[in-house]
Amino acid sequence: MKRTTLIKTLAALFFVAAIVISASFSPSGQGVEAAPTPEPTPTVTPEPIDWREVMVNAVCHADAHGGLEAENALGGAIKYDDLYLLAKIISWESGPDWRDWGILAIGEVVLNRVASPEFPNTIRDVIYQTDPIQYEPVWSDGWEDYIPSERYVRLALRLLDGECVFNDPSIVFQALFPQGSGTVCAYHDDDLDNDTYFCWSYEPDYYAVG
Repeated sequence: MKRTTLIKTLAALFFVAAIVISASFSPSGQGVEAAPTPEPTPTVTPEPIDWREVMVNAVCHADAHGGLEAENALGGAIKYDDLYLLAKIISWESGPDWRDWGILAIGEVVLNRVASPEFPNTIRDVIYQTDPIQYEPVWSDGWEDYIPSERYVRLALRLLDGECVFNDPSIVFQALFPQGSGTVCAYHDDDLDNDTYFCWSYEPDYYAVG
């Protein structure tokens, strides 16, 4: 009799235990520890692209595709071909030890010619002008494959941004001899021991103000 009662008691305990265990794994989630809430992923804002630097880098590597992409992104404010050719010509026309102002002066003459009624109206046409040849480097071996260094590219960019040495649009000559209607100044090349002359137009009336 006692044994029967003990068995019944144990059976009842197992039944209760089964109910408790079943409830802890029920779909209602009662008795289940909630999963931790994941941390929100921070939003990363990409850095804006400096298209002027992209342009400079493109010219330094003769990367026309990258240069045209930058040109389009800048709305044509700086043209790849203009920067590339201007950097090349100021590099070839100056000496390795020239100071910045002398190199800028060479580029200013090019841009003055572009703006002048006496010369073609693009940088490419000005430096490739013939009859007679105006800039001999463009007809030299190695010109087409030459890539200007960063120094000249940045100086050319300053010129295209409007920087001037003379701020006089009538200065359209730069050569190893005086010409035009008068010499503005001469840059002495210590390495070659010669002078480069910057001169006014033969037709200064074109540039009269007022």
